[in-house]
Amino acid sequence: MGIFKKAEELLFTGKIIKDYGVVCEDSSGGCKRTKGVLLVERDGKKKIIIKESTKALLGASVTYSEFDRMGVQQLRDSLNDALSLM
Repeated sequence: MGIFKKAEELLFTGKIIKDYGVVCEDSSGGCKRTKGVLLVERDGKKKIIIKESTKALLGASVTYSEFDRMGVQQLRDSLNDALSLM
């Protein structure tokens, strides 16, 4: 495991149980954005993390959105409703 992946686990995500990969990717104006989904365990609890990475010529950023079991259920309900309307 690379040093950056290990630091990410220690500082931000916790132990990665499953990486679901990139679920969304787009590019515009020299900027590339990706969103991925991770199932992690931190503080003895399993959580879902949506990881958003942005890379540009002169910089980069990573944002983590964390959901517990209740949050994942609400997100699933919202997505199912949105899919039925699409």
